[in-house]
Amino acid sequence: MYKGWPSSLHEMLRPAYPGMLRNVRRNMYHLVLVLDPSKKEAFEVLRMAESFYIHKAPVRIGLVFAVDRDAEKTGFKEAGVAALEAFNYVAQEKSPYEGLSFLTEVIANAMARGHQDLQPSDVIDHFKAKFIPHKKAEEVEDVFGADSAYDTGRQLAWEFIQRTGLGSSFPKALLNGVLLKEAHLTGDYFEDAVLTEIMKQTPPLQKAIYKGELTEDDDILDWLMSKSTVMPRLNRVILGLDKQGTGQTKDKFVDFSGTPLKPGKKESAVDYSGANINDLQATMAAQVNL
Repeated sequence: MYKGWPSSLHEMLRPAYPGMLRNVRRNMYHLVLVLDPSKKEAFEVLRMAESFYIHKAPVRIGLVFAVDRDAEKTGFKEAGVAALEAFNYVAQEKSPYEGLSFLTEVIANAMARGHQDLQPSDVIDHFKAKFIPHKKAEEVEDVFGADSAYDTGRQLAWEFIQRTGLGSSFPKALLNGVLLKEAHLTGDYFEDAVLTEIMKQTPPLQKAIYKGELTEDDDILDWLMSKSTVMPRLNRVILGLDKQGTGQTKDKFVDFSGTPLKPGKKESAVDYSGANINDLQATMAAQVNL
């Protein structure tokens, strides 16, 4: 996909029409989608991801499948697990893009049947028709059965989600670590949300290239991760994000209106025992070096 594009970072400094993406053979923009491919909320996001690839948008796309983590659930029982296993099979045997294309084909067929979410049969039947036309039961069992070699990444995906603090409601989308609003993860808004975020992140990259802070020898992903604006994880308490995906937030304030306490000569915990919480918070604020 990148072969015909220039590799020099200085291409980012060339004049371009407003809203035009610059095609440079470097991984500058990373779109990570966290979703359960069997749920209707993920359908449009996956289709738009395929559209980005087809239209050669200069965006590196990563998929994190947040499917049922119960090891006892197989692809025959759980549609999300079936989608994961089928994607892994196609990605390994063909290519990751063909794995994504397979999922969008399954989604289109399921929607044509009027299904809200995917059923295991939607995935397995299409897989049989496309890759195992003779419907050999043992080959299907190898992919979707209890001992499937393609049931990989389930636990790793959840470990990633827990480490990054993304919560438990999906889909989620991050562009270079910036979390896009959940309200924008629909067919009507998703493309515009991604392009808007790219446009927002382009000027800092251009400035760094112009000033020589980002050079041809730099790994751009490492450079991005070194920035102080990049958060390694989301703290839902500090950021006031909704709890458990309820859509409701509660503002949290720390009251510093108390009176700072004067500790004793030795300054032990006894000096502060019996004080109210407001005075303790004011004391802490007074001792912070700003």
